[in-house]
Amino acid sequence: MSFADEQLALLEASGWCRCGSVARAVADAGLAPVSARCLRGVVSAAQWKTAETATAALREHFSAARFAEETTYGVLLVPDPSKLDTRQAMRPDVRRDQLGRSTSDVFDELLPPGTLGIGPGRDWTPVATVTGRYGISLGSCEDVSKGRVRFRLGKPNRGIGSARVAPAIAFPR
Repeated sequence: MSFADEQLALLEASGWCRCGSVARAVADAGLAPVSARCLRGVVSAAQWKTAETATAALREHFSAARFAEETTYGVLLVPDPSKLDTRQAMRPDVRRDQLGRSTSDVFDELLPPGTLGIGPGRDWTPVATVTGRYGISLGSCEDVSKGRVRFRLGKPNRGIGSARVAPAIAFPR
């Protein structure tokens, strides 16, 4: 199976289309549904080759990081931020099929929205990034200087402020 076929199968099995409440949010936002057919029209063969190269480069670059063997890399889809901005909390009903009940996102209003890594105008932008459960462990939250750490394990005042990060590389059109 090719890298593109493998990633397309994983994307079709993702929450963007398998969780009914998330798929409804995608449709409500006016985004194209996530499917292999749709994605083959959005992502060119050259971009899939770039994705494969970028994914391998991320894996190699961070191979010496603590717990690197726990990190899975692949392709993630980022929706058009002018239609669905995932840097903010989603409606409680969007999480229903993921969590078994409607619930509000954990969202700190004091944090700035973060850097928008892609521009509007394209329903889905594929990026090479961490797609597994664990990001790359790069030390304490004080050690990580990639802007703002958006998720971390533990708290620095308890001595377990291990930061897990997920670097991403967007593919050019």
